[in-house]
Amino acid sequence: MCSCSNGQLTCDNSYRCDVNAVCERRSDYHQCYCNAGFSGNGVTCRSTCRPNEVYGTCTCQKSCANPTDCVSCTGGQECFCPNGFYVQGGDCVRQQDCRCFIDGIILPGGDTYVNSGCTRRCTCTNNRLSCDNNYRCSSNAACRVRNSVRQCYCNSGYEGDGRTCARPYTDCNDVRNAGNTRSDVYSIRPAGYGSSFDVFCNMDIDGGGWTKNGLRSAMRPNVAVTMVRTLSKGEGGIFYYLSFTFCRLVFQRRTNGATDFYRDWASYKNGFGNIRQEFWLGNEKLYYLTQQATYEYRMDFVHSSGSYHHKYSRFRINNESNKYRVTDVGSWSRTREGRRHLRCSYANPNGDYNGSNGKSIFDWYYDDCHITYTEMKIRRTS
Repeated sequence: MCSCSNGQLTCDNSYRCDVNAVCERRSDYHQCYCNAGFSGNGVTCRSTCRPNEVYGTCTCQKSCANPTDCVSCTGGQECFCPNGFYVQGGDCVRQQDCRCFIDGIILPGGDTYVNSGCTRRCTCTNNRLSCDNNYRCSSNAACRVRNSVRQCYCNSGYEGDGRTCARPYTDCNDVRNAGNTRSDVYSIRPAGYGSSFDVFCNMDIDGGGWTKNGLRSAMRPNVAVTMVRTLSKGEGGIFYYLSFTFCRLVFQRRTNGATDFYRDWASYKNGFGNIRQEFWLGNEKLYYLTQQATYEYRMDFVHSSGSYHHKYSRFRINNESNKYRVTDVGSWSRTREGRRHLRCSYANPNGDYNGSNGKSIFDWYYDDCHITYTEMKIRRTS
């Protein structure tokens, strides 16, 4: 490189371009110019990229917060984190320097990691790793991988988060035997049923332990009958009148007529309504409940002339292929006379109403009725 000063030519024969520079002619002069991503006089060029970054065509760079997806690449010439490095804040760091790096992997934000022995459980939150070193499986659980997630899973027949596992209540009798004495909503899973579901356990009426199926009150004349009909399903199906409280498990309740009980077969099979208000628990659930033990049945109702109930010493229904027919009702007692009809069909899941003569599924012997409240329930007896 030569320069002319005061008529004298001075040359530097040691002038060389930096390895990160090129000799180019710009503005009519040749000289060394730093490459993109570097700054300097051409003889000395320093990278403008952050430590560990490289300059070039970025096709993919990953971050500690999102280690599986490519982020923040323009596709052009730029500084970027190469393979083996990850963006963390304003830095480009090694994999093991990511704050949520554990056991050879980077844990994405919000994810949880459990080690191979299920003795440590770690969660990445806001790019910070927090670990529970006291994580252990219940004696009724095992350390397993399901759907690519390793953690403690309860053994068959038990429910819980894996750390705590217990056999589910099968009915309201189990709920009461566990020391629960308050009438409230509890979760149960009858033998053979696939998953738990909520029921209302009545612990106050007739010794408690009743499971409710449904309830209604403040109804117009013959409206309560609707609830009762709904219970019936199939030839010889569920009789109109299901009032169960078993320590008591309530499976039907009507209180104000706000819930429509004129439903199709599927609705009565699966259940509908609000478990704390008006509802039908569901014939499929009722089938599994009544198959696992012997149950009695009770229906409570409020008539314009007073409060009454009906009880049957046994109650069991068949499965859907047999149209949920009542198969056993035992002996019965009551405080007011009533009739029941057992026939039902898919075409008319509410019952045949005593053939074609237009009678409702539930009639009084004595007078026209005005029912303002109904509740059906069952309770285990053995």
